[in-house]
Amino acid sequence: MVEIDTELEAISREYFRFEKPENVTVYAEDARSYVNRISGTDEVYDAIIVDAFSDTDVPWQFVTGDFGRKVAGLLAENGVVIANTVSALGTGCSGIFEAEVATYSPYLPHVYVKSQNPHATGATNRELVFARDKLALEGYDSVDAAHFRSYTDDFAPIEHLWQACLSAY
Repeated sequence: MVEIDTELEAISREYFRFEKPENVTVYAEDARSYVNRISGTDEVYDAIIVDAFSDTDVPWQFVTGDFGRKVAGLLAENGVVIANTVSALGTGCSGIFEAEVATYSPYLPHVYVKSQNPHATGATNRELVFARDKLALEGYDSVDAAHFRSYTDDFAPIEHLWQACLSAY
């Protein structure tokens, strides 16, 4: 588990009864820095969960193809990436969703989404699952990511995408 906030583990123990399993190591580090540091090593994971927000938006460094490639490279053959996101699907507001899907889909082409509110087109919590092979996930819809644009470390206008979304509503 990688968490930038050094106090979160203690807060989780106190308020949420968190008990760290024996097979879990907690790293007090920025997740992007951690991924960069271990990329290309022998580290392999069955599942990587990305749940990083700054208020309601994902920091730009977690929505680039470079990050997606490095994360996918850390997965076991049948591993999955699960990303928690706040995003929208409505007119003028789908850019964040598309950017997040495009982060991983070139490397993990089977993409699935489950919305907290399945009828919402506006901003709502969505779970994204990415895999190399097709999965049978109950309650998830398949996502066709063929035309979604992947951003780079040099160009990831996430703040502008959120502004466009807010303007649409």
